[in-house]
Amino acid sequence: MLSNAIKFTPDGGRVRVTARLAPDGEAGGGLEIAVADTGIGLSPEDRERIFGEFEQIDTAYGRLQQGTGLGLALTRKLVELHGGRIRVESEPGHGSTFTFVLPLAARSPLPAQPSAEVAPAVGPQGTGGGPLVLVVDDDRPAAELIAHYLTEAGYQVAQAATGDQALALARELRPAAITLDMVLRGGDGLAVLAQLKAAPQTRDIPVVVVSITEDRELGLSMGAVDWFVKPVHRDTLVAAVRRAAGGAAAAGATTVLVVDDEPATVELLTDMLTTAGFRVLAAYGGREGIALALAERPDVLVLDLVMPEVTGFDVVRELRARPETRELPILIFTAKDLTLAERDRLRGSAQAIVAKGGREELLRELARVRSGRGPGDGAAP
Repeated sequence: MLSNAIKFTPDGGRVRVTARLAPDGEAGGGLEIAVADTGIGLSPEDRERIFGEFEQIDTAYGRLQQGTGLGLALTRKLVELHGGRIRVESEPGHGSTFTFVLPLAARSPLPAQPSAEVAPAVGPQGTGGGPLVLVVDDDRPAAELIAHYLTEAGYQVAQAATGDQALALARELRPAAITLDMVLRGGDGLAVLAQLKAAPQTRDIPVVVVSITEDRELGLSMGAVDWFVKPVHRDTLVAAVRRAAGGAAAAGATTVLVVDDEPATVELLTDMLTTAGFRVLAAYGGREGIALALAERPDVLVLDLVMPEVTGFDVVRELRARPETRELPILIFTAKDLTLAERDRLRGSAQAIVAKGGREELLRELARVRSGRGPGDGAAP
């Protein structure tokens, strides 16, 4: 809300943040925080839709401000997850005031020492016995919500509220996967991630970050297999944990890193390759793909060429320049109609080029790489 207030207040305007204890009669009492600005304001129609996903105000000044239209939608979800409510008061040309109230309730103190007791798992049909997932989060409602999602999906769940608890339980229980918050009481989630990946007993446990912070590239470069910003949708989280836990179960399986900026393609390939017995890592852009390739050292890379900022050609050039990834097999999977010059750029650097839609051909190329057979016709079949 504060960033929006600054963004939509022209030079010379003012932004004010206030906090007070709301009277019991107002929204049931609680902590009330208001962000008021003297900016462009909102029309009555915009006030109705501004909290929707991918909604942005359509004014001359508003069109100059870039954004996804997700900020206020996520803000509302976060406030509501904490049991609060949010409202806006505004007039065109006279600024806006966004106000939210959070309930104040005493929280039960979390245990100072880790508990090795595993929460019972209840699947969709009331059955348990699934893989164990360690949920690391010091926000009890958030941790219990994640645990609920996972137990409904058939997983067993253990919980830790501090970094020390997380490290102790990870060593003791050897879970199939870990969900990790980055903001922990008395600790730093990135430090916990680093320690998990440094210790021989825990380095192979896949970690899915679920946090309020956004530092995806750094987290993936340190060994996390996925990163989600709260609030995360149940199906999205369960699918990520399923991929991670499945990969852990497939120890010794060929690891494939899929790099593509189209989420639908990444999801499709992940499902297809996991079913075929591969362990799959995913990156949603070229820069992220380079970082993950250097951190995880996959057995093979499946790479799109057409991506913003860092293209597939850039990824190939960077990885071939690094001694640790110089011999990494690269399979190009793209919809681009390559010119002869572009094929020449890839010759000798990629093991195969497969057109998107040719999933069976991609599986054949991966099988060839997994069997250790050399490339057939080089990089330009």
